[in-house]
Amino acid sequence: MFDELLKQTGIPADGAEKSVSTCPGKIFFLQRDFLEKYWTMAALPPDKLEMTAAFAAELEKMPDVRILAWHLYRYCLFTPIEEFRFQDFPEPLLDLGEQNTGLFYLLVCMSLLPVYRERAEREGFPVRYAEMAAERLGTSVCFHEQAHHGLFGLRPAQMIFMLHYRETATYRIGRFDFVIRTGLGQLPEIYRKNGEIVAFCNDNTPLAADGDVANEDNPAVRTARLVKDGTCVCGTPIDGITGKALADEITVDLADGWETIHQQEDWTLFFHIPGGGGMTPEKCEASFREAFAFFREFCPEKHFRVVWSSSWIFNPAWTEYLPESNLSKLIRCGELFPNIYHGQPGLHFVFGRECASPDDYTAKNSMERAMLQCWRDKGKLRSCGWFMLMDHFAEKSMFDAKK
Repeated sequence: MFDELLKQTGIPADGAEKSVSTCPGKIFFLQRDFLEKYWTMAALPPDKLEMTAAFAAELEKMPDVRILAWHLYRYCLFTPIEEFRFQDFPEPLLDLGEQNTGLFYLLVCMSLLPVYRERAEREGFPVRYAEMAAERLGTSVCFHEQAHHGLFGLRPAQMIFMLHYRETATYRIGRFDFVIRTGLGQLPEIYRKNGEIVAFCNDNTPLAADGDVANEDNPAVRTARLVKDGTCVCGTPIDGITGKALADEITVDLADGWETIHQQEDWTLFFHIPGGGGMTPEKCEASFREAFAFFREFCPEKHFRVVWSSSWIFNPAWTEYLPESNLSKLIRCGELFPNIYHGQPGLHFVFGRECASPDDYTAKNSMERAMLQCWRDKGKLRSCGWFMLMDHFAEKSMFDAKK
């Protein structure tokens, strides 16, 4: 019977037999006391608790659907993130409708919140970072509202982000998520002399005519080169303001005072910007400062020197279209570099959907207006990488020195 339900919905059947045999008489994440305990921690709206708790109580009376909820809990708990098939979770689900489908996925995702605390206790980092991670859930409901006419709930596509706090070396510290990782061939090689920074494209990076990383819409016309002989570094440099590769190669002589800041195998702090707005300079700086202090103490052997990210958020066009915005203020604090992307980056995050033309949207705020204008101005809707040296603002605010 349950096998037929899985076939009907298309939801992955991994571990289905175990899900049926272990489903308890009361599912913990469908109980009111659980929801009341974690609702505020997850930064979910107080006025939606009663509606969600009432639906959870009704789910407990639906034999097949409650087993499905337990099955998805186990799927979220045990499936490696690279195998997680959120795209197979239907919207709407069965005959639950748009509203209750969103509530169903929200309840399943809430089941992971105790796991965050368990991880913090097991790994020995502050429990408050696990509690901060739970807030990601509350900032993700906006995507359901965008896609489903303002209805409250969670879309399956947002569930995979919540798995990072369970599985990967991801830590929510203040406004940002921080991830311990190497440059992975994305972050440029970085050198510094007397405050001047030179970043080189990685060797063999395919470059389009405009200096961006090539893609199917912007074909390659050249290949970046990076050659090192132990004393000199010669390669394709990057304009840190535009985030594009420059035309002519340059050489830096390490014997002339150039300091090596980052090479590809070095450990770095990658950060991701969860949705939710409120990315003020004060919150950004507090997040970075606390993260730097924590990681230097938590894993001092990794010698972090660079914090970086890549996203539509770091499109330098925002400094033109939204010059006084929080986005622009953050962009100006660091250096940009070319980053591979496809399509129209940022549309889904700003509008909750992707359409064929800017004329298919109606802009309701300055960010949406800037996004559409940027799209109409051909070649300006981009995704870029961004990095900042961690000692850049050791004794002063990161926002003091603006480009």
